[in-house]
Amino acid sequence: MMSFKKSLPLAVALITPASFVAAHSGHDHGHWASPAVHSFLLAALAYAIGTGIWFYLRKSKNIKTVNKEK
Repeated sequence: MMSFKKSLPLAVALITPASFVAAHSGHDHGHWASPAVHSFLLAALAYAIGTGIWFYLRKSKNIKTVNKEK
């Protein structure tokens, strides 16, 4: 399991480039960094969705284990 101390810098590293490029007027898709920034955004979204699914599956597994013990 990834600890909070390890996951926070990873999340910041994935989100930071998007804020720099999107800060200019018009959100230019022709900017030289646009493909990389969009892939960072998609990676951050995939990470967030994957983490949510992982927690959900882990929680449901713990509920099944608790019910078997009773």
